[in-house]
Amino acid sequence: MNPPYQEVGTSSSTSQEVAGALPELLRRARDVLRERAHRLLHASLLRSGVLGLGAKETLQHTSYTARYEGLGHSLYRRVG
Repeated sequence: MNPPYQEVGTSSSTSQEVAGALPELLRRARDVLRERAHRLLHASLLRSGVLGLGAKETLQHTSYTARYEGLGHSLYRRVG
């Protein structure tokens, strides 16, 4: 009997390849969603508006890093 996640007619190596690609796909989707969220937040703030992020959130590694000034303790002021 085939496992429920494997389509009939597919080889287990194909299923393993798909499963192996899943973490990379999820990482890319997370990065795209993070950029979209930062774009919306940036657009919604007035110039000099303050953005507060949670303890596990950051602006690092986004294209919006230079558009904010760090105020300390997860607070950022929009500068651009």
